[in-house]
Amino acid sequence: MSSGLRQRVVQPRTDLDHDKLVTLSEHAILQPNSPFADARDWGVEEDGDNDYSTELQNAIDELTAGHTDKAAGTTLILPPCDIHCNVDIRQNVSLQGSRGKDGTRSVLKPATNNPVISMLTTEDCINAGLYDLKIDGSTNKATWSAQHGIHMAPGDNAGGDGYSLDRFNMFRVSIVDCGGLGIYLDANGIDDGFIQRVFAWDVHVKNCRDLGLRIQGTVIECMWLGLMLTSNGEKDTATGALTIEHESGDATSVPRRHTFLNAIINSGHQTSGNTISLDGAAQCIFENMDLEKYVVGVNLGDNAYNLNNAIINSDFGGAPSATKLVEITQCKGFRFVGNRVSDISGPTTGIDIVGTAKNCRRVFVDPTTAWGTVTTPILYPYLPLESDDTLDLRQYHGIVRVEWNAAATAAQDLDSIYDETGAEDGLVDGMTITLVIYSAAHDIVVKDGTGNIVLAGSTDCTLGVRRHTLTLMWQEALAKWVEIARVDT
Repeated sequence: MSSGLRQRVVQPRTDLDHDKLVTLSEHAILQPNSPFADARDWGVEEDGDNDYSTELQNAIDELTAGHTDKAAGTTLILPPCDIHCNVDIRQNVSLQGSRGKDGTRSVLKPATNNPVISMLTTEDCINAGLYDLKIDGSTNKATWSAQHGIHMAPGDNAGGDGYSLDRFNMFRVSIVDCGGLGIYLDANGIDDGFIQRVFAWDVHVKNCRDLGLRIQGTVIECMWLGLMLTSNGEKDTATGALTIEHESGDATSVPRRHTFLNAIINSGHQTSGNTISLDGAAQCIFENMDLEKYVVGVNLGDNAYNLNNAIINSDFGGAPSATKLVEITQCKGFRFVGNRVSDISGPTTGIDIVGTAKNCRRVFVDPTTAWGTVTTPILYPYLPLESDDTLDLRQYHGIVRVEWNAAATAAQDLDSIYDETGAEDGLVDGMTITLVIYSAAHDIVVKDGTGNIVLAGSTDCTLGVRRHTLTLMWQEALAKWVEIARVDT
């Protein structure tokens, strides 16, 4: 490192008003890199008009070249003005905004139709961050669709483990009016780059034309504290606020272990679609969330990698157009605990399990949920009959929505009911189920005495419309399902 650079880093300019810098958290994880450098030493001036991409990138490149220790780094202080730029953040360099005595602050604005902040796809980016910054894309919002606020996409390194973004902090960052996504974390699999340990505190994404936050691929172990996603998605009335998705075709690229605490999320422009979409996400927890202005609040899509996600102590309110809180097509583990619906004009459906019970397993809904206006707390999953006129319970008890087999062309009989292995070993003495029909396309006729079902009066029960029900109890001594009650008229 040259002596000139050393002087700039270790002894920053004396006219920099440090008293006007943001006061940072006492938590070490959110402390910016030290020592400090001043972007004005590389020609970034307070005129607010010129494209300073080159000057700012030169500063970042020169500073990152001066650090070989991945635990060390430098914070580059930006002047309190509008700065037009598109730059790549690099290892061991953090950008920190400043505030002027007249109330001005550092605002980054796109110079071209590209992300304002991105990372190189040809090297790791470790120990970097953004502090007390605003990104404002309003000037060309309507036409610059590739103008994301922040786009982090590690690249392939010719067959290796992929480049990485690791230990990336965002603190007091606001992103407004971008033509594309607010924040896009894009990792296409462990062989093509991955992202881990992103820590965001007090980040606000507002009025972006696309999603406020999109997390795709191998993005793991991230903490989001006080995240606000408000009024994004105006390009399309079906565009929501947040998507966490598995990279299609790659079993390794599952985003997992994301924690959202005290988030405020709404779509603002939605008239259809999902506000939060989990499409192959594992171990994502939303706690103390305030979800507003949604149609479908949270959707777990048709993806086998939806594993062990949870919504805890959250409020579904302020959504007069809402149809349901949660929709589940496929999951292996989902917990809905301690939540409430506070809006007096909210949705009428709570948890709608639209997938089959085979694909929707280990769904736990806390019985103390404060449902508010919801009149149907849970719509249970449906189970298709097997081609041999039997039903496998798939570890699901209670109300079971039964669907005829896809090969059936007319009414189908139901002769026997088994556990998920197609046997009776997993059936427990005294367990009860209530059968209801899922679709009225074809009748389902529950047969007496043909298999392991015994009906009152030896009379078959036809489930033809959705108001028809048949309640059965398993009696182990008889090895039979015995009728408790029916409604078939």
